[in-house]
Amino acid sequence: MKKKKRKIDLSEHDIDPLNTDLLRKFLTGDGKAARIVPHYVHGLPSNLQRKIANAIKRARQLNLL
Repeated sequence: MKKKKRKIDLSEHDIDPLNTDLLRKFLTGDGKAARIVPHYVHGLPSNLQRKIANAIKRARQLNLL
C-alpha cells in the first residue's frame, strides 16, 4: 500500500489549545456545529489526530473556539 502524504505539516510541539489558528484548520464550518475532521482527510497519524482532538476539546472548554 502507498503511504498517504500529509496535507498539513506539523509536529507534536505545535499542537496547543491556545493556537486557535492551527486548530481551526481541523474543524468543519464555524460555530457550535463545527466538527473535528477525521484523520484520513488530512493524512495525519492516529497519535497526532488524538492530540489535535484533545487540544480542540480543551480550547472549546476555554471558550476559545
